[in-house]
Amino acid sequence: MSANLGPESNKIVVEKIEERKMKLSAGIDKPKYSPAAEDDASRYQIYFDFKACKLLVGDPMELHFNIYSAEKKEYLYEDYIIYLTSAGFPSSLEVLDQLKVVFADLTSMEMLTSLFLVCRLYRVGKLNVEESKTKDVT
Repeated sequence: MSANLGPESNKIVVEKIEERKMKLSAGIDKPKYSPAAEDDASRYQIYFDFKACKLLVGDPMELHFNIYSAEKKEYLYEDYIIYLTSAGFPSSLEVLDQLKVVFADLTSMEMLTSLFLVCRLYRVGKLNVEESKTKDVT
């Protein structure tokens, strides 16, 4: 059984759509982040699989990966750390295919905002200071 909508009903629907478009373009009724609006059933995950590091520093290094939310202005997880040798490989080649992490429990609101994968590289080694650049203090 289908309802027959006449021209008057279509006119009302079109007016409501136009009104909603005007509000959205004017910045009214924009969805805002609200923890109370989060649905527990709608959780998302980001799967990260590290394959290689082409940047060679010449010393062992640590790569710290995290997800940054521009909306909340904070990191969402603890760092996922990968330790690499001076050649740019993991210390054990057996773990090369096991460098994976799942950043889990992202809400639908977080997925709609600006998320960034951040990698911080730390060189692990002695501090190299050239003597010609140091000042003699007397």
